[in-house]
Amino acid sequence: MQYGKPSPEGYLLTAKRLNVPTHQCLVIEDSPHGVDAAKKAGMYVMALLTSYERQEELQAADKIIHNLEELLCVTTNEQVLF
Repeated sequence: MQYGKPSPEGYLLTAKRLNVPTHQCLVIEDSPHGVDAAKKAGMYVMALLTSYERQEELQAADKIIHNLEELLCVTTNEQVLF
């Protein structure tokens, strides 16, 4: 890779190597640059709120979660996330 976040290059390369359309990818991020990179790649982004970031810095994410337990609840739900 030539560029790091907030470039979407890493996410686009990963989706290509996995042969998965970007709109079917779920990204878990905890930084504003990571959220921006994944959104630029056209992916669904869940932002994990940590003590390092404030919620307003992660507003570009599709969903904000406060802990990994929330992630487990969302991903084990039988409904489609996106």
